[in-house]
Amino acid sequence: MAEQIRSLPQGEERDRADSALRVYAATLLAMRSNQVMGCALGLHPGQAGETPAMSTLVVSKMSVPSGGAKAALTGLIPASAGASPGEGARPVELPCGLGFVTEREQRTASPKQDPETQAFQEMPVWQGTVAIPDSRSSTVYFVQLVTAETEQTDAYRDVLLGVARTVTFTAPEADTAASPPYLAPEDGDVRNIFG
Repeated sequence: MAEQIRSLPQGEERDRADSALRVYAATLLAMRSNQVMGCALGLHPGQAGETPAMSTLVVSKMSVPSGGAKAALTGLIPASAGASPGEGARPVELPCGLGFVTEREQRTASPKQDPETQAFQEMPVWQGTVAIPDSRSSTVYFVQLVTAETEQTDAYRDVLLGVARTVTFTAPEADTAASPPYLAPEDGDVRNIFG
């Protein structure tokens, strides 16, 4: 892919492709260094011809010492609690047990470079995380959603919690001969869960 980008003529198209490849490479390296189980990139249409909005949803896990996942969370949560209004950890009931939600706004490097310095510019992002301890093991699972659409945090928070509510620690039924009956969602159910 890098060779294909280098073969493009100098100009805006090549710069955009190079920027996208850099973000992709940095993302893959970050995922590899953490125990990422899955990642979904959201591209949402902008309003009235605006640039499309982007979001990233990541599911990862962290193995903790033998004291158990809940004990490890008590060590992790105070470090982030009470940093500012709207930040910190708060409990949330999930079908798989008790989870903890944290959210914050921060500045991070954007894929755009400053034309004069060639340094990556910064942009504000909202980051929401649900930490879910597996009480049967020493693993904590994380569902994290990040977006630059900081004015839409309520909608993204709903999406984050909707995804976290799908987490389960039970294995699917081994007997697939009799499938459970399909229950169609009522009007508005999916929309309400996912914003």
